[in-house]
Amino acid sequence: MIFTNKRIEDQEYLLYFALIVFHIVAFQWWQLAPWAVLAIVMLQLPLLVFSRKRMFELLTRPIQLIILFIWLAVLWMRTPYMANHLLFEGLVILVLIITSLIRLAKRQNIPRVRFRHFRMALPILYILAALQKCNTDFLDSAYSAHVLEGAIMHRLGSGMQLPSLVLALGTILLELSAGILLLLSRTRKWGIALALVMHVLFAMTGDAGIISFSMLGVVWLSFFLPKSRTKVMILWPVSIALVGISQFDYTLRMTALELSFYIIVVMFIWDWFTVNLDENSEQVKLPQQVLIGLLLFNFLTPYLGLKSAQAFNMFSDLKVSASTNNHLWMPQLTVFPYLKESYPVNEIETDCEKVATNLNTRASSTTTHIQLTRSLMRNCGSQGAAMIAKSEEVTGADYLEYHLLERKLVVFE
Repeated sequence: MIFTNKRIEDQEYLLYFALIVFHIVAFQWWQLAPWAVLAIVMLQLPLLVFSRKRMFELLTRPIQLIILFIWLAVLWMRTPYMANHLLFEGLVILVLIITSLIRLAKRQNIPRVRFRHFRMALPILYILAALQKCNTDFLDSAYSAHVLEGAIMHRLGSGMQLPSLVLALGTILLELSAGILLLLSRTRKWGIALALVMHVLFAMTGDAGIISFSMLGVVWLSFFLPKSRTKVMILWPVSIALVGISQFDYTLRMTALELSFYIIVVMFIWDWFTVNLDENSEQVKLPQQVLIGLLLFNFLTPYLGLKSAQAFNMFSDLKVSASTNNHLWMPQLTVFPYLKESYPVNEIETDCEKVATNLNTRASSTTTHIQLTRSLMRNCGSQGAAMIAKSEEVTGADYLEYHLLERKLVVFE
């Protein structure tokens, strides 16, 4: 078969880039970047169709590097409007590209990217996401937990509702425990079990973005099985089939997305029963150190005043301002200047309908200068204007005063 006669690293490549195609379908990126889907699929065909023995080593590895560059370019183009887990993927891919180029520069044969070296990235993501939820608003309202609970109860036909504190603590403990148990070799099987339960519960919300995140989690969990990816490889044909389905019927697309996720879960469990886990402790080498550093920095960005979105704070209800935040123990340092120029939302007037509607939904909060001007530019063009307390006017054109890195990396939502 075309899957079983391949080395494990080739199976990992195919699985990972099938996941990329799945992401594009889940977020309807086909309309936004059709060249990316086409390039990824075409460049993967040699590995998908031919036996590795029939291909030159020099041909297969640069193909993987090109695909990584393409995906990173797509992520950069979509910044800052992307989901947390896509940014997470981008940070991992950045490290993969850097380490591959270093190997190539040192003439160490071909730049082999071994994804199993980055298995610690997923548990760290779980831990950081759980820590972001340790704030007063989340413990009071359990926002993401109630979203999850509401979706599950709706599907079960039940109107039951648990106390907010129970839901909040349960969500934090589930996510935190899965991450910690995955990092320790002796408890890894329990970490995998908890993570699977967590992702199945998440997927029950029926949200395309959450299903995409859960798919990423299961695929990365499969890298803890050192001898087999074959059954999970069903994601490849499923992903390509979904590309076609998604163009014609949204309802069918959502059903297919969710069904494909549960199929992958079943295939993963099947693999788990037939293949022993790799119970070796992870070796933290330089690439892993760089990756961990990037993940930690991204986690800290709200408290440094760089951004408040895509900091692994999905559904956490984390709030930051120039001088304080609602986290239980993290200090607000505000090293970067983007929080200093902020305005009460109820003092802003604008004729731009989309921006006005967005401000009305956040009437008791504040907005930053870069956030407001970005919204004006994005929704109303450079002529879009807002008056702050009837004295200061800002326009969409003001957003262009920020340089490219700021416009791409600074996010307040």
